[in-house]
Amino acid sequence: MTDFRRYIQDVPDFPSPGILFRDVTPLLASPSAFGDAAKAMAEPFRADPPAKILGIEARGFLFGAALSASGIETMSNVTWPFAADLRRAGKRTVISSVISQGA
Repeated sequence: MTDFRRYIQDVPDFPSPGILFRDVTPLLASPSAFGDAAKAMAEPFRADPPAKILGIEARGFLFGAALSASGIETMSNVTWPFAADLRRAGKRTVISSVISQGA
């Protein structure tokens, strides 16, 4: 298994003091690591695939597209007012975003 931490660069105090930005550009630049990341991200959903994948912000689109390589429909051009419509009884939606909080 790929050690993804090798491909995530910490950028302290960006975009402002006190923020630790985790840059995934090195991961995106490595086809094998990016492919492994997409497979690892998809693994929890293999038994019960979602109906949709919603890619939020620029890099979320990239990871969402990689997740959709298995044929899952993506919604990459949805704006937030319409995103609420993706929640339907009996249908699961995966939200792909590289924005996260915590360590």
